[in-house]
Amino acid sequence: MRPLLPDLRLCPLYSITMKKFGFTLIELLVVITVIGILAAIITTNFVAGRDRAYDAKAKGDLQQLKNALHSYYVNNHKYPPNNSPVGYGFKGCGIGGINLCTTSFAADGIEYLSKLPSSYTYFSCSSGDDFRLKVTLKNKSDPDIVESKLNCPDTTCGGVTPATLNYAAVTKYEYILCGTQ
Repeated sequence: MRPLLPDLRLCPLYSITMKKFGFTLIELLVVITVIGILAAIITTNFVAGRDRAYDAKAKGDLQQLKNALHSYYVNNHKYPPNNSPVGYGFKGCGIGGINLCTTSFAADGIEYLSKLPSSYTYFSCSSGDDFRLKVTLKNKSDPDIVESKLNCPDTTCGGVTPATLNYAAVTKYEYILCGTQ
C-alpha cells in the first residue's frame, strides 16, 4: 500500500521552495561582457589621464627652465651655448659658466634652477639672444604642440638650421619654447 502523502505540486509554496537557484550560461556571458567593456573604457581613460599629467609636468618643467635661462641672460647678456650641435644640454654652469649643466643650473655662485628637467633639447641661436627648448609629449593631439611651433618658427633661430630643429617631422610630437616669446 502506498503511504498517503500530500501532493506537493498542489501546494502554493511548492513553486517558491522548489525553484532552481543560479544563473544561466547566457546571463553569465552577458555580465562578463559588460564588465569587460567597462574595464576597457576605464583603463583607456586612466592611461590617457596619465599621459596628460606627464605632458603638463613636462611643459611646466620646460617653462621653469625658460625662466631660469632668462635670469641667466639678465646677468650675462647672452644665453648659454649648446653642448653639442644636436642640442642635448648646454654649457653655462660653474665658474665662468663654461661647464656642462647636468643636474642643476648654477653659474658664478648663482643658482638659476636647482633641478633640470629629465628630458629636453636645447638650441642656442648664434647671436646668443634667443634659444629653442623642445620636449616630446605623449599626448599626440595636444593643441599646444601646433601653437608652440607657430610661436617659435624654426626659421628665426640664426645658426640653427630648420632641419636640426626638425619641426616638420610627422613623428615628432614636440612642444617648443623660445626665448623671445
